[in-house]
Amino acid sequence: MRKKTEAVSALIKKAFIELMNKKYYMDITVTDVVNEAGVARASFYRNFKSTNDILESLVDDITADIKETLLPVFSSDDEESWREFLFNLIYTFRSRQKKLIINYPTNIPIILEKMNDHLVYSQDSIHYTNIREKYYLIARFGLIFMVLKGWTDSGMKESPEDLINYLMSLILAI
Repeated sequence: MRKKTEAVSALIKKAFIELMNKKYYMDITVTDVVNEAGVARASFYRNFKSTNDILESLVDDITADIKETLLPVFSSDDEESWREFLFNLIYTFRSRQKKLIINYPTNIPIILEKMNDHLVYSQDSIHYTNIREKYYLIARFGLIFMVLKGWTDSGMKESPEDLINYLMSLILAI
C-alpha cells in the first residue's frame, strides 16, 4: 500500500510541475492537478491537503539535498568549501529550474522564497552559542537566495562561474 501511495504522490508532483510550466502557481487548482495526473480526487487528498502542500513537498525534496552539505559550509570561512558548495548549489539549481519551470518562469521566485523559508526555519533546532553565530547563518542564507532570485528574475544571463565569483566576494566580506 505504501508503494502505491508513493507512486500516486509522485504522479501528483509530476503533474503539478507540468502545470507550473503552463500557468501561474496561484491559478493551479486541485481539479487541474487530478486531471493532469489522471488520479482520483480522493487519491489527491490522501497524499496532499492542497496545491500549496504539493509545492511544499517539492521544496522539501529540493532543500533536503541542500541541507546535507549546508550547515558545515555555512559556519565555515573555508573558501574552497564555499566554492564547492556554491558550484553544486548553482548548477543543481539551474538544472532543476530548467526542468521545473521551462515556460512559466514567474513561478521561480515562489519556489526560491519557499526554499529560503525552509532553510532558514530549519535552523530553529540548532543551538547557537551567541547572537553573531545565529544571524551570521541567516545573513548568508538570505544573501545567497536573494542573489539566486535576482539571477532567475533576470533570466539567468550570467554564467554560474560569474555568479559564484560574485557570491564569494560577498560571503567572504560578511
